[in-house]
Amino acid sequence: MGVFVPVDTAWISSLQNTLLPLGEEARAGAHMSIYTLAVARSLVDTMVWRLDASCRANEERFYIKLDRNHELDLVRHLASLWLPGRKVLSLLELRLLLTQELAILPRRLMQMEAGERVSALAATESPTQLAGLACDGFNLLANDDSRKWALLCDELEIAPTGVQSHLFAALRATPQNLLLKLALTPALKLPQVPGSEHPVPAHDYDSISLSYATREEGASERSREEFCRGLWSGLVSARDRSASASLVSADDAFERPSHTGFVGSEAVFERAPADARFGSMFRSLASIDISFADYLVRKGVDVSDLDAKPNLLDSVVRKVRPVVEIRSFYLKRSMRSEVGRASRRAPIPYCGAKNIFSVSESHPRWLKSTLSGMLGEAREKSPHISLVAQSREIKFAVSRVVARLKAFPSADEHSTYALIEKIGLFFGQQIVGQRFIADPILSFVVDEVGDAELRCLGNALYIGALVPLDINSHIYLVNGLVGGRFRLSNWLAPHFKLPLVAGKSINLTTLLERSRVDSSLDTVDISQLSLGLDHES
Repeated sequence: MGVFVPVDTAWISSLQNTLLPLGEEARAGAHMSIYTLAVARSLVDTMVWRLDASCRANEERFYIKLDRNHELDLVRHLASLWLPGRKVLSLLELRLLLTQELAILPRRLMQMEAGERVSALAATESPTQLAGLACDGFNLLANDDSRKWALLCDELEIAPTGVQSHLFAALRATPQNLLLKLALTPALKLPQVPGSEHPVPAHDYDSISLSYATREEGASERSREEFCRGLWSGLVSARDRSASASLVSADDAFERPSHTGFVGSEAVFERAPADARFGSMFRSLASIDISFADYLVRKGVDVSDLDAKPNLLDSVVRKVRPVVEIRSFYLKRSMRSEVGRASRRAPIPYCGAKNIFSVSESHPRWLKSTLSGMLGEAREKSPHISLVAQSREIKFAVSRVVARLKAFPSADEHSTYALIEKIGLFFGQQIVGQRFIADPILSFVVDEVGDAELRCLGNALYIGALVPLDINSHIYLVNGLVGGRFRLSNWLAPHFKLPLVAGKSINLTTLLERSRVDSSLDTVDISQLSLGLDHES
């Protein structure tokens, strides 16, 4: 039985003035006291729900029927744990009193004498132990002894250090009937727990990444697509139960871009037929990009017939196709036959169901918001999401991520967006620089960068602008970000003109040294630099 326990910034901030004159131990006690009350309230909410008729109607397997005497016994038991000495007559009354305690605890502590305050906080009970006793009592009275309960502790990155330490140590010795699920950003390096109380990865806990960074970690590309397609079908059905099958099917609903050649200096994209090949895209890019044409010659690829050698098609052509797709769209040929960037802004290469799902990183909330905007474009007589509508919503989604990056305050002349921009522009030059690079650098390894850079990386990771590429994600909990490998979120790919692949890696310090201070890297020919490849994907 899951019990959601969020961290509320309101009660954290309400304690700040109260705790200023106290020592570290008393401050930790105050944070533990208020978190204990938060856990208690969440548990009571769940218990009230399990006893309610609505639970019986919707989730009968969790429904419990208690007679009045047993409910009174339960209330007395719970009150003795969290509000000793208080007479409580119902679960709803207990819930109200716990909410009241959460609100007045800072004021009550302020009114105490200094010595009395320290004494009260030093006697704070363990929130997890009290939760275990509460669940034991409910299971016993409900004749449901085998039931496991889980505290779903969310947003721990903003929790006080003492609360983090307690919950992390509790992984080592949790009550038998209680499970802990601790949700936090990988940017958070958990505090060390002394002695034998320190939990051991894979022995005391499992680390689960919520991003699909690699095929080895999380779901395969096919199952990710299935999830996204299911979400789209659900959105369509919820809005219009009589919607046509072509709208429900993402493959039919979203117009797909297909590179069909160049008109003058501009690449032309249009809606592609279902069996569209990509030969024209390779031929067109080779016609304006000498470095790409040379690459094809070296690899023995004849663009006039890409189907002639199936093995070559798989080992060479398919490998570089993601780079070619982006490069062919964003490059143009000038009157002097020089290659430069086209001045277009619409993110056409990222349109189509498959690409949109890849850009989304399978993030349910972000994907739902973007797809809902696109769904408004569809009409019964023309059940298709045009490239224009797709581009518009993708741009909106990208702008939201950029705005969140820019919202972080600067520190020590560093800003989160400036660092991400420097990384993104460096990667972008790998794709749309003067020279075609078949195996570009599109990820980085955090080496010994400064504290300011680590803070900025942590901010970006917190909002999902960075994606970790390490299979064993628990290393961040122990070592922090240093040593981790990351790429930019696909939500930023249209912003920096990047393909939806991870590519090779480079040490972050090397990347920062070799990227120019100038905010615009368009004039830099990255192909002439020695990049010092340190890692391979």
